[in-house]
Amino acid sequence: MKKQFTVVLLMVTLFFTSVTSAFGTSKLDKPVINEVKSVSSSYLKISWSEVDDAEEYKVYRSSSSDGKYKLCGTTENTYYKDKSIKTGTKYYYKVRAVSDGEYDDSALSKWKSGKVSKSNSNSAKSSAGKVVYITKTGEKYHVYGCRYLKKSCIEISLSSAKNQGYTACSVCY
Repeated sequence: MKKQFTVVLLMVTLFFTSVTSAFGTSKLDKPVINEVKSVSSSYLKISWSEVDDAEEYKVYRSSSSDGKYKLCGTTENTYYKDKSIKTGTKYYYKVRAVSDGEYDDSALSKWKSGKVSKSNSNSAKSSAGKVVYITKTGEKYHVYGCRYLKKSCIEISLSSAKNQGYTACSVCY
C-alpha cells in the first residue's frame, strides 16, 4: 500500500510539473539597439529592433557602460528621443521590452553609447533637406509623430524617400 501511494504521488507531481511548465509565461526577447544617433544638438535618438508581443519599451541610461542604469523614458515606438542630455557628454543606453502581463518582460539589451558633440550638424538635414520618416513595410513617408509610425520609424531625407518611390502620407501631409 505504501509503495502504491508513493507511485501515485510521484505521478501526480510529474503531471503538475509538466502542466505548470506548459502553461507558464514565457519571456519576451530582448531588443537589439541599432544605433544611438545625434540628430540635433539638443537630443539623441535611440532606435532598436521590434520585439514581438511587446506593448512598450523602457529605456535606461547611464554615464558609463558598467554603471547603474536609470529609467529615462517609456515608449510604444521602436525609438526614443532623449532630450535631457548635456552636449559633449557620452551616454550609454539599454532597452527592455515590456508586456501587458501575458509574457514576462525581457532582459535588458546590450548597451550602446552616443553623445551630442558641441559642433554637431545633422548631415541628413544639411545635405539633403527635410527629414521624414518611413516604416519597415509601408510605401509612404511621414512627419515625426504620425500615428502610422507606432511600430516602426526610420529616419530618411525627403529627397531619398522620393527617390526610393515613397509618397506622402495622407494623414500627416
